Amino acid sequence: MKPELRFETKRMRACSLGEESSVPDIAGSAILQNDLEFDLDEEDEIFEAYGTRKNAYPYRQYQAYSRELKERRVKTAVLENDCLRAVFLPEYGGRLWELWDKRRQENLLYTNDVIRFSNLAACNAWFSGGVEWNPGIIGHTPFTVRPLYTARLEEAGIPVLRMYEYERIRGVEYQMDFWLEEKDACLNCRMRIVNSGSRVVPMYWWSNMAVPEYAGGRIVVPAKEAYTSREAKVSKVSIPQVEGVDITRYENIPSQTDYFFNIPEESPKFIANLNQEGYGLLQYSTKRLRGRKLFSWGHKEGADRWQEFLTEDAGRYVELQAG
Repeated sequence: MKPELRFETKRMRACSLGEESSVPDIAGSAILQNDLEFDLDEEDEIFEAYGTRKNAYPYRQYQAYSRELKERRVKTAVLENDCLRAVFLPEYGGRLWELWDKRRQENLLYTNDVIRFSNLAACNAWFSGGVEWNPGIIGHTPFTVRPLYTARLEEAGIPVLRMYEYERIRGVEYQMDFWLEEKDACLNCRMRIVNSGSRVVPMYWWSNMAVPEYAGGRIVVPAKEAYTSREAKVSKVSIPQVEGVDITRYENIPSQTDYFFNIPEESPKFIANLNQEGYGLLQYSTKRLRGRKLFSWGHKEGADRWQEFLTEDAGRYVELQAG
């Protein structure tokens, strides 16, 4: 089939988001990353604390959401060719919600069976699943549950999905273009951040990919070192063995943790989540997108509770991040 871009609606079980707070976020809330100590050399921590923020001003918080699920119609944008079907949620920050390998009829992402909010984003309301796009500041973007401007373009006869906004904290415009050519077996993503002002601004960009925690699964990344934190102190560790645990096999990770992989300059920039057969999601980019990260909730009682709290019956997941 020729590549298609369709705008549709999808029936989903979701909670009510409620209204925005009546006042802007002045006081802010505790951001764990702002309180970290760094046990690193000068080159590794050269930008430590650069551009940190205590709040999401001028954005207002979403604090009036419920936990009651109701069936709702959610707007979607669907890109499809013979190999892939990608489903986006333009009303929720442009989230890539599903990515189907049509030849195997498998979804490469962890797609939640509900949209259920919790206090984990810069503006409070956040939900798990799919691929979230985060510009501007540390933390889940203020646009996590906000709509983006959405347009259809064409380039050489190929439909292109464009979603874009003006980010008011940093004062920049950003746009995200997605497309599939006729024989593409991978989704093309082109990101652009434009500083149209006259001063240098700090910028933090990361895509947050929720992927299934496969039984016997693992991640693959071209790195021998990673940055991680213990008791709010960041240090560099050798991988894959960390304190006797092969952290690339995420089922072994005992406690909630992050690993920011130190990929060498000359190495290709990618990260993959693979099942026991070696099948799964591969994310790769040009060398300008340097960083890759693994986040795991861990496998203790508290981790199990968080996984249950965020979903209904969709199961466990881990997050792969690129930024």
